[in-house]
Amino acid sequence: VTVPVSDLQWAPLPKLLIKGSASASSLSEPLDKQEIFTVLLPDIGMHTYILPETAWVAPTQRAALMDSVPFTHPTHVSAILELLRHQCAVNTLLSSCLTPRSTSPASVCDLHFEVRPKSTTSISVTFNEPHTDSLAVLLVNVSNPRQITCKLFGVGLPDPSLEEYMSTVVKSCMSIPVTMRTLYSRIEEIATAPLSTSHPSTTEAQNDHSSLLMDTDG
Repeated sequence: VTVPVSDLQWAPLPKLLIKGSASASSLSEPLDKQEIFTVLLPDIGMHTYILPETAWVAPTQRAALMDSVPFTHPTHVSAILELLRHQCAVNTLLSSCLTPRSTSPASVCDLHFEVRPKSTTSISVTFNEPHTDSLAVLLVNVSNPRQITCKLFGVGLPDPSLEEYMSTVVKSCMSIPVTMRTLYSRIEEIATAPLSTSHPSTTEAQNDHSSLLMDTDG
């Protein structure tokens, strides 16, 4: 698609999404070249999302607002619509971190996340694993509007099926804060679940497992 580059106002993608947000006037100023957003989640608490400015000023992350997309033949329409759907999916995921529910400096946030671009179609979210000092990363990749996948990187993530589960969650909600809330809760559930034994079919193993459950309840 040929666009008039000279007539467009280029800026990092988050800047344009902030500008287009209905709550943009309530945003606080960037702190130490970082955009900081506080998102309030019902019955859970608050998340803080930090977008380092240096990560979003790369040429591949520049974007522009467009009123129309020109085309010269009707057969181009399908490809243009696919492109717009793809960009809308990326914009929706990123915007979910940029719309604050509370911007009070006195607010105490429960969880903190750093959001960075890994490519033009993928976003990394770095966070602390529950009850540890280890960092983990959720990589959200938008291959196309209908295929959004997640990969987890970090020490101590014990469930190999977690990536598939998180891919389903992010596709259904299209929200990074909701996805991170679900991921954090799931990791806590897995980490605090009773340990299974090597031979669960034996009577001794069953007794040990029952004792562990009783001790946990106690």
